[in-house]
Amino acid sequence: RIYCYSLPMEDIEKTYDATFHGVDYIMTVSTRDESLNLAIEQRNNGSRWKNTFSSSYIEDITTKTGNTKKFSVFVKMLISSFHGNSDSVFLDILTYNDLEMLKARKNKNANNSYS
Repeated sequence: RIYCYSLPMEDIEKTYDATFHGVDYIMTVSTRDESLNLAIEQRNNGSRWKNTFSSSYIEDITTKTGNTKKFSVFVKMLISSFHGNSDSVFLDILTYNDLEMLKARKNKNANNSYS
């Protein structure tokens, strides 16, 4: 018999400067105890968003997208997006208004497909 298992991921903490839509941010990514911690601070006004995601949550949402990733692979992909050294992985920050606009556009397209 062959047994396959994942070794625990080494804890990391990295901070990056990034600009999205002309706005400068300080972004901190860390992992601890199989959880992903993200903190994003808008440099000009100090507004801050942060959250912690369990490895099982990350794996569940990647499965729901149809592109299943192990937690460690997802974290590596996220970090590569900060470095900008991947043609296939990129990162963007969306505001509440951005998400509402995308939702409205999706609903409009869904309604047009039934017409």
